[in-house]
Amino acid sequence: MTLLIKRNLLSTSRFRKDIKSIDKLIQLEAFDVATILCSDISSPSHKIKKLTGYKKIYRVVVLKDYRMIYTYTETEIILLRIAHRKEIYKNLEI
Repeated sequence: MTLLIKRNLLSTSRFRKDIKSIDKLIQLEAFDVATILCSDISSPSHKIKKLTGYKKIYRVVVLKDYRMIYTYTETEIILLRIAHRKEIYKNLEI
């Protein structure tokens, strides 16, 4: 039996700045993806991958062309960045 832990959702000021600059549809999908992560951190449907060179930093796909960068603890999901896949990894500051 798998025990699902409901985590709290937090975001950095950088994430909040990023999300304000993207389309409303992408914002809504990002919220849906983050909500799912809060309940199931290993959701296979979102193509989650660990970022190479970082400890406990992951990316998740949002609407095919966007990536959301996050980390998590036992009780929290912390959203760090969101941007188009061509831009997210350039000068990635976490």
